[in-house]
Amino acid sequence: MEKLMTLNNGEDVFFRSVGTDKENSIAKEDYDYCYGLAKRTVMQDVVSLAGEWPEEQQHEFFSSDFYENDNYIVFINNKRAGCFSIHDDGQAIILKKGYIEPNYQGMGIWAVRLDIALDMAHESKKPLKAAILKSNVDMFEMSQRYGFVETEGFLMHGDASWVQMHIVTHQDTLQYSQQPDMFISPE
Repeated sequence: MEKLMTLNNGEDVFFRSVGTDKENSIAKEDYDYCYGLAKRTVMQDVVSLAGEWPEEQQHEFFSSDFYENDNYIVFINNKRAGCFSIHDDGQAIILKKGYIEPNYQGMGIWAVRLDIALDMAHESKKPLKAAILKSNVDMFEMSQRYGFVETEGFLMHGDASWVQMHIVTHQDTLQYSQQPDMFISPE
């Protein structure tokens, strides 16, 4: 997908699919950018929750589905402003990893991402879901302002008790839900 849209401040934003061939230099550059942005934006939270940033585990977690999902780079004025993933797992459209450069936060990129995902959900008649870290109160509250409701409690990921998630579904897509999911990947 390559898409040009307008933010709430009138600036044009462009979304480009990341390279999917691991051997391709553009794909490597995209991965390095997205991983670096993720590290810059969430490292402090991970360290406060887990006590450390285990670099190898974080690379493994981040790369586990990077080339298999629908990942996008966000550009504003030809500068990278963020990256995100919207994934169709067959049962639902899933908002996955999403990171915005600090100087571009609050410009409406999240709302544009949501519009794209809602269009995908309605076209495929699948619920739009997300997993939000339970400790990320700001993101959980923002998801509620944008129409998400908690449809499941939290989930534990492996043995790490610090990874507790809210599972939320957008209220406009609840009619597409067939049954509660047993597990939604928090990635």
